Amino acid sequence: MLFRSSGATFAIEADGAVRASGKRAMRAAPITVALGPASRLGFTTDPQDTTAGVRMAAMVVQVQDVYSNAIALGGKTVNLVLNGAVAYTGTFSRVTDASGRVRFDDVEIRNAATGLTFTASSAPLTAGTSAPFAILPGEPAFVRIETTPSGSGIIVPAQNIDSRRSVHAYTVARDMFTNYIENVAADEWHLDSVSGGFKQSDLEPAPNKRSARFNARQPGNAVIDATVGALPVVPSGMIEVLPDEPTTVFRSEEHTSELQSPYVI
Repeated sequence: MLFRSSGATFAIEADGAVRASGKRAMRAAPITVALGPASRLGFTTDPQDTTAGVRMAAMVVQVQDVYSNAIALGGKTVNLVLNGAVAYTGTFSRVTDASGRVRFDDVEIRNAATGLTFTASSAPLTAGTSAPFAILPGEPAFVRIETTPSGSGIIVPAQNIDSRRSVHAYTVARDMFTNYIENVAADEWHLDSVSGGFKQSDLEPAPNKRSARFNARQPGNAVIDATVGALPVVPSGMIEVLPDEPTTVFRSEEHTSELQSPYVI
């Protein structure tokens, strides 16, 4: 340890000797640093990025003084709370051991998210907050025909539309907990449960096959579906194209000011 006095530099060495720059050593009395009282909780092992549905590595919380020195305080109940609107399971109330430490080693989170943190609390100590971490989506489990490519949409719903309108659809891969993975390219897009005047050509895949547009041309019914490797695919709801409404035309004969009876074309 170094300190200065009257312009000279002094060093306290491991054996207790004090040496000044340019001077011989002299013996100093031992220095004892006393720990402060228990003041706060701190994470000595922070949560790590983990795949959704996988048990997280153990997190360790320590009773500390105001300078983050470990304080041996056993029997203190510590509560753990996740900061983030996602579901989680595990044991979130544990008691410190004789060294003032507590381990949380059975936490599982199924919703993918980033920027999550845990807070450990035990009154009257100041609560401690972990470093941020992420829960990552798992492997693709299925594909859904959705309304947007970003994962923020829903399955394309059942709907009635008029002819000359379009419906856009996207192949979205999700894990077993429905966490969004990506907008994947389909091997093939097609219409299923077709009736009426629908044709497969009414469904136009994009060049990258990550989306398709259904163009309503004739009355009928169908669902939008796709093939993506061996993954199960959840198709759209039933799309029904309604017949055009009859058009009513009024005709007047030349040289007369009276309107004749309407007729339908």
